[in-house]
Amino acid sequence: MDHDLTEEMELAFMSPDIDLSHEHLLPPPVQSDNASQVNGVSAQLSIGEEPTDTDDDTPLLAAKHVGPQARFASITALSPWFPEADPDSDEAQTFRVKRSQRKFLLNGCAGLAAFTFVINLGSLLYVHYDAEDKSIFSGDCDQSGKLNSILHVLINILSTCLLGASNVCMQLLVAPRRSQIDFAHKSYKWLDISIPSVHNFRTIAWKQKLLWLFFALTSLPLHFLYNSSIYGTVAVNTYVILVVTPGFINGARADARASEEQAKSRENITMYGLQDIPPHHYVETTLNEHNWRFNYSKPCRGENCDIYQTRMQQGAFGIRLDPVECLSAYTTSFGNQSDVILVSTYDLVSDTTVTEDLPLLFAAEEYRLLGPGVFWACSTTNSFDCRSPEKWKNDPNLVSNWNVYGYKIDYCLQSQHDNSDLCRVMYTAPILIIVCIMNLCKLVAIVMTRYLCLDQDDPAICTIGDAVASFLKRQDETTKNICLTDYSKITRDKQYWRGRPRIEWRPETKRWFYGATLRSSILVLSGGVAYLIASLFQINNTAGSASSFVHYGFGKINDYAHDNIQGFSDINLKFYSRVLFVNVWQFAISMLYIQYNALLTTILCNDECPKVKLHDFDAHEV
Repeated sequence: MDHDLTEEMELAFMSPDIDLSHEHLLPPPVQSDNASQVNGVSAQLSIGEEPTDTDDDTPLLAAKHVGPQARFASITALSPWFPEADPDSDEAQTFRVKRSQRKFLLNGCAGLAAFTFVINLGSLLYVHYDAEDKSIFSGDCDQSGKLNSILHVLINILSTCLLGASNVCMQLLVAPRRSQIDFAHKSYKWLDISIPSVHNFRTIAWKQKLLWLFFALTSLPLHFLYNSSIYGTVAVNTYVILVVTPGFINGARADARASEEQAKSRENITMYGLQDIPPHHYVETTLNEHNWRFNYSKPCRGENCDIYQTRMQQGAFGIRLDPVECLSAYTTSFGNQSDVILVSTYDLVSDTTVTEDLPLLFAAEEYRLLGPGVFWACSTTNSFDCRSPEKWKNDPNLVSNWNVYGYKIDYCLQSQHDNSDLCRVMYTAPILIIVCIMNLCKLVAIVMTRYLCLDQDDPAICTIGDAVASFLKRQDETTKNICLTDYSKITRDKQYWRGRPRIEWRPETKRWFYGATLRSSILVLSGGVAYLIASLFQINNTAGSASSFVHYGFGKINDYAHDNIQGFSDINLKFYSRVLFVNVWQFAISMLYIQYNALLTTILCNDECPKVKLHDFDAHEV
């Protein structure tokens, strides 16, 4: 070769100020069967060809691409002048390079798992030795609510880190090795690359299968229990409801037995009102639709209920409320409201003024959460919706005929019992112990995954970049004659695996949704839409409006956001059954998220594949 050309190229490699891509620094193609070598530089090497110098198996580094052919220089030739060209040199191992390596990713996952384990174990030890009566905090309800919200935000951050690290490892474990891909191709089968997939599960090694299942099983307790390791409690008052005439307020003697007989005689009388259960239609129902039980022995504590008259004289019922104020106070289970006396002068059933013969008209005890919502105040004899207080607060005429058991309420006399300092934030030691054990198991599993996935002899093909690098380095004998083809063809007919018919690939623009199969798109999207519709439908039936949840507030307790779950007499079984019921819904959301993640990753991979071309030097990682 020309001596001047040789000297010019040597200068190019020695001087860091000269751009290798400059046109005049590269030799013209040499028309010979074997590419000429000048000082270790390949003057001509077509894509897909092997280097002609069989003694030098050093990987080649592309210096310039011109037309259909590429020109290369070996790492051995470049590294003395450009140490960064050798990926094994210390100067090439920059943080940016290390950050893109799988070892860095797995070390990060292990670090996250170790960090969450230290936090969880430290929290368990702290609350176990310092907390009293399983209480982290006891006192003001506002402070308790804020602390409870903060702790649950931290729990969700920790669980996201831990489960995220676990999901990354699960995706790496189902990523096929090159040997597994070659074996599948020989059987005319395909494998997923770069997306979370259970399709590959049957082809991966048994160690990977066991680790994958271990990750999945250790995630279940975290999904179902972690959020409930810390919880808040509030005090709720039980109270007595009395419907009386003005004479009772003035000291008239009541006869509870006679009042009970009067109440029983009205049980089957019907009135027009709003149902308190779905579908909440306006229907005609009996006064005893709620199965009222007029039991004078409990609320009256005697035959005359004179205890409440005595308390009135002592000023216990010193708060007078009009109907709107009274409804606002007693249509929620939470607050300081206690025993209430409802004063009535009119009977809507008989459409007459009540007589003073029976000063006590009705008595009942609200001793439990009727949830969702407290419907005794409205019952089915009223035509307005208790679940929409903003309506009757803005228009008091809507509640002008508010009645309880058919008696129109003129005003209320309320007593209060302050429970604003009776809130607590509590922990559950068994759940925290389970969380710590699962956390430690995941940490060990991540370390084992790191060992498996960094196998240099047969590394996992996890990304599009891995696949491109692997198939450029060593072609697949089964698919080497197949042109670019799509999923529908390769799964429909085995003849495409044999390269027949050969289909010319032509670039064309397609929408992103073509990147996934129609079936998977419909299943995932319909699942999300169905979940959303079902949630809004349930909220609408329970709270009266599908948009009502936006007014509840972050971390606030609301009557329409809880339910009264029956069953189990044992207190521990009751607690854990509620824990599972509460967390099963976010578990369903998590499963839905995994499906969306797989769908979006598939679309992005299909978008990225056509971009892997001759002049594209960007890293390809998904």
